[in-house]
Amino acid sequence: MITRTGLCAFCAFFTVVFFPEPSVGKDLVISSDMQYQYAQKLLNDKDYETAAIEFKRFVHFFPEDEKIMAARFHTGLSLYHAGKYKASARIFNALILEKADHPYKTPSYFFQSNAFRLSGNMAYARIVLLNLIKITRDPLVKN
Repeated sequence: MITRTGLCAFCAFFTVVFFPEPSVGKDLVISSDMQYQYAQKLLNDKDYETAAIEFKRFVHFFPEDEKIMAARFHTGLSLYHAGKYKASARIFNALILEKADHPYKTPSYFFQSNAFRLSGNMAYARIVLLNLIKITRDPLVKN
């Protein structure tokens, strides 16, 4: 015959073995590299809207990271490929207006111009390219 004490001990043992302690209070830590690689994977997989969200998340949580300019550019690129041309043009414009020189400045001009063109605003598309021609020192870009 099973006693009440024996039944309680069995239940306690069964609970501990088959239902381990939940991970309540344990934090999941995502590094900047993990976040960036995930966003990049989404972009490579052509899940553009989700990629834009994840790149924006990277920018928000890791504003001092060395990949910040790349993440901002890829946010615009993701929006561009998702067909959100006005939103992408705003992102590219912010990169263009950065005082610091960075490798995404010239491509931002081209993508912003094309985003304006695809949204039907040929005048702005032309102005963006004319501005690039004025400021660039690169003879290949001028031609």
